[in-house]
Amino acid sequence: MSVLRRVGRVLRRKKDVKKEKLGLLIDGSNLFVENIEEDLEKIDETIASIGDLRIAKVILDQQLPDTYIDKILTKGYLPIVVPGDIDVYMSIEAMDLIYSDELEIVAFWTSDINFLPIFIKAKELGKETVVLGRTEGFSETLENAADYIVVLSEETIFTE
Repeated sequence: MSVLRRVGRVLRRKKDVKKEKLGLLIDGSNLFVENIEEDLEKIDETIASIGDLRIAKVILDQQLPDTYIDKILTKGYLPIVVPGDIDVYMSIEAMDLIYSDELEIVAFWTSDINFLPIFIKAKELGKETVVLGRTEGFSETLENAADYIVVLSEETIFTE
């Protein structure tokens, strides 16, 4: 009798062989509170087609209810509640991802053009980049800088 038969059956495979490791940062101010679970589900599905998600963080301000944070935790993302400007903390976290030897791809859910230097630095250091966002307010500049573009709408659109 095999070990699996004695223990139970495998419900899902945690990682695919040879997928590149990916780190994801989400600007929490760009998520819709009422659709947070749906947004994160779409992000998960799309990111899985690009790489193996190893780090997933959502940077949030202090005005969000605990139920919002609980939904983020339930999806396996690390919520980081910051006392100041989200962009500053996103930049610090982004540099950690970019300089990590463990990751090949860095992904950002943001519509803020201020992150263009982050994309440029990531590419200089040999990382592939992904920008995720919504159709409304999506930055054309970030879209042009990224290797992968993911636009979430009613139907998720994925382009390389």
